[in-house]
Amino acid sequence: EEEPTEEQPEEVEEPQPELTETTPEVSEPVREEPKEKVVKVIEPLYEDLLDFASKLGENISVNPNPKGTMHKLTAGKKLFLIMQKTNSDYRITFLAKNSYAMKLLNRVPGAIVKPNTPKGDNWFKITNKGDIKGEILKEIITKSYEYLVNLEAKAEAKKKVFKPSFDKMVKFAS
Repeated sequence: EEEPTEEQPEEVEEPQPELTETTPEVSEPVREEPKEKVVKVIEPLYEDLLDFASKLGENISVNPNPKGTMHKLTAGKKLFLIMQKTNSDYRITFLAKNSYAMKLLNRVPGAIVKPNTPKGDNWFKITNKGDIKGEILKEIITKSYEYLVNLEAKAEAKKKVFKPSFDKMVKFAS
């Protein structure tokens, strides 16, 4: 055998690990049972108020979202109420005169706020976590509908006011 020179380092065989066939253990994915969401029962029931609101007039339409957690109520084609339920409360966005909203603030402190949508000076939102009486909520819903009906009646009355054309005014003056 030749002795290794500097140019040829001695080849040392490293011990190879023994290869054995093993099947990897596949663990079942941990599946947690979905926790049942606790739905707080709030009086009056959301569904009862929705039913009440839908029967205020003949021309009321109820438009739910796909989940059925939010309902937009319109009279004709005009929005007058948005109702939304969660597991712990429900919210009602309504139309009202500012003076009525101020009176409500005194009756139900802290429950009424200005919503982000819809935009407008006469939109307000009340959140019921079970502490607001049904009579007050029904009154709010009724007032919202009446506010819209009165707005539309005023708009119709303005249309019917006699506005003669320029030609008729010229004939009348001569």
